[in-house]
Formats: sequence, C-alpha cells, structure tokens
Amino acid sequence: MNTFRDAIDIYGTTQDFREAGYILPDGSLLDFSEKKNGGEKGQRSLDHRDVQRLYGNLRGTDALIQFMNEGGIRLMPESEGVDISVRPTPEQYDKLIHYVRYSNHCNGGVHVDISDSKGNRVATASYERESSVGEVITALRLHFSRNCRQ
Repeated sequence: MNTFRDAIDIYGTTQDFREAGYILPDGSLLDFSEKKNGGEKGQRSLDHRDVQRLYGNLRGTDALIQFMNEGGIRLMPESEGVDISVRPTPEQYDKLIHYVRYSNHCNGGVHVDISDSKGNRVATASYERESSVGEVITALRLHFSRNCRQ
C-alpha cells in the first residue's frame, strides 16, 4: 500500500491552495474541495481527519497524525496556516515557498506549527506580510536540522 498514491486516487490533486488539505512529499496538493462530488471550487470542504479513509484501523485525529508522520504537510489556507510533523522533502519546500508567497499576498502572512509524532505542537510562529519567504523557510530548515525528525 502506498498511502500517498491511494490519497491521490481518492481525493485527486489541485493547483489551488484554497482547495488543498495537504502537501504531499512529491509536492502535489491533495484536493480537499470535493469538487468532483459537487463541492464548491475555491475552498477546502473536507476536514483533515478525512484521511481516515486511507487507514483501516485509524480514525479521526489518529489518522491525521499518522498521515502527517508519513510526510503529509497539513494546510489551512482559510487561516493562513501550515502544520508540519516531519522534515519536508525538497519538493515540499518548493511548494511551501509558493504557499508562503500566496499567503503573504492574499492573507497578510502565514502561521506555522510544528507537531511531534503524537500530534502535540512543539513549535509555533506567525510571520507577518513583511517577513520574507526566506525567513520562514530558513526557520523550518533550522528546526528540522536541530531535531532530526525525518
């Protein structure tokens, strides 16, 4: 079983941050808009816990935490947020650069949470519009280089 391939089969992908639920390790955005099932374009409709469909034995928050521990980065574009549990891949860093630019332009900044393997927030930071993309990415790289969580 490939969790991320299965996720793409179920949800599809999008290029619109407003519709995205997660950034996958290959840099693609998992479409949580439910457009293909009548959902509204331009917004995330599904809760992040919906990834429980990928796991036979995990429900709700446990499934969300597992998906993030496997490498999914949770996006909350409606609140300028991102939640990261493991070191991003180069493709995810590239997508995060675009997300921070998007969030700075559309929302005035970005909020970053870093969670541990149990889903507990271990670091948090808010970056105002004046913050550079480099500042956000550098802070993430520094955190994961110090904490070695892959």
